[in-house]
Amino acid sequence: MTKVEEASLVEYSQREPRWSAVAAKQAQEFVIFLLVVLLLAVTNPSHERHKQAIRDDVFRQAPLFSMLGFGHLMAWMTEYRSLVIISYTTVDGRLASVGALGQVWIAPNSAVRR
Repeated sequence: MTKVEEASLVEYSQREPRWSAVAAKQAQEFVIFLLVVLLLAVTNPSHERHKQAIRDDVFRQAPLFSMLGFGHLMAWMTEYRSLVIISYTTVDGRLASVGALGQVWIAPNSAVRR
């Protein structure tokens, strides 16, 4: 092997192929995506958290109804659905609450607020 061939081989081996930079960036983006999905899945609120948010909302909207047990009744009537990264509850087929990242939000026109 001549010195020119040897130098060319060393130069080629030290050079980073173009596709590896693209592949590394795609791998990094995929790992970040998986971490975000894992974070959302781990912090997805439970059915009990949804029920508590509904009871609290009924208490804020109508304390008298809450004292009569209406909040517990509405919470008991909910159907819980988990989509792994978010969850929601329905009452009689109408959206009642949505949860993600450990938080639960009551739907503005839900059966709970009527």
